[in-house]
Amino acid sequence: MFGLDYSRVVPSENRQQGLFAARATLPQEEGFRSWLAEQGTKGRVVSDVCSRVRRTMRYVRVAEAEDGDALWSELLKNKEFRALSGAVQSQLKRAGLLYVKFLRGTRGEQ
Repeated sequence: MFGLDYSRVVPSENRQQGLFAARATLPQEEGFRSWLAEQGTKGRVVSDVCSRVRRTMRYVRVAEAEDGDALWSELLKNKEFRALSGAVQSQLKRAGLLYVKFLRGTRGEQ
């Protein structure tokens, strides 16, 4: 009755590379949520940021980014990401940057 077209969920370029599953999981999500709250991020915005990080993971391996410049460089290499509006690109970049900053903090990097 309600057929799901998973080809629309996973961009074909990334599906072939196996970068993520149809429903990406966010490693250390609870810790990331707590960290966002400590940074002053309010209620619903925390969920929005987590969702945007998962969406960013569709295009690149966020956790492997060395820093924000490396993340942005990798995002711009992705054809599907470049097809998004500037506003959406900006939201995904910011969410990814926050996640990279969180991960660097948990590893003791600054």
